[in-house]
Amino acid sequence: MKKSKVGFSLIEILIFCFIAVTLLMLFVGLAFNSREFSRTMGCINNMKNLAQAIENFQADNRETPRNLADLYPQYITSNRTFKCPTDRTSDTNSYERFYIGRFFAEEDGQKVFLVCPRHNRGSKTVAAYLSYAVDIGRNSNVLWSGLPATFGEVYTGGTLQFVDGTTVEITSGRVGLLASFTDNEGKLYHIIYTPEGEGGEFNSKPSGELKV
Repeated sequence: MKKSKVGFSLIEILIFCFIAVTLLMLFVGLAFNSREFSRTMGCINNMKNLAQAIENFQADNRETPRNLADLYPQYITSNRTFKCPTDRTSDTNSYERFYIGRFFAEEDGQKVFLVCPRHNRGSKTVAAYLSYAVDIGRNSNVLWSGLPATFGEVYTGGTLQFVDGTTVEITSGRVGLLASFTDNEGKLYHIIYTPEGEGGEFNSKPSGELKV
C-alpha cells in the first residue's frame, strides 16, 4: 500500500503567498489610515483651540494677533498646540506661515483664517473658518511659472497658475501662496496674500474663488 505524500503543490503555495501579501497590504493600509486620522483629529483640535484663543485675544486687545506666537502663554498655555501632529519638520510652530489675521466678530464667518495643507501625504488640507467650522479639503496643484508651487511659500515675479484656469501675475514685490483646495461641498478655494508691510502687486484672472 502506497503512502500518500504530505505537502503543498506549487499552485497552493502561490495562492497562500498571494493571500498573505494581500492581508499584509490591507493591514498596513488600515494602520496608516488610523494613524493619519488620529493626526488629523489632533490638528483639528489644535485649530479649534487657536480659534478660541484668537477670539479671546481680540476681545481683550481690540486687535488681532499679528503672529500666533503672541497667544502664548496667556491664551495658549501649551506650545504643543502650535505643532501639527503630521508635521515632521523641526518647526515648533506648524501654523504660523498659514495664518491670516482676521476679526472673528466683524468678518464673514465663511472666511478662512488658518490652513494646514500637509495631511494625507500632502493631498489634504485642514481649513479653519471664522465660524469655528473646520473642513478637510482636497489639495489642488498650483504652478509657478510652469514649476510646482509650494503652499506657504512667498514668490517674487512670475505667474501662479491654478487648476481651474485662474492666474495671478506678480508684477512687483512678493505674493504668498497660502492654499488651493476643494472643500467638502465641491467648492474650489485659492488663497494668496501679500506679506505685511510689503507692497506686492499682481494682476489676477479668477475663474474660481480667489481669496486675497
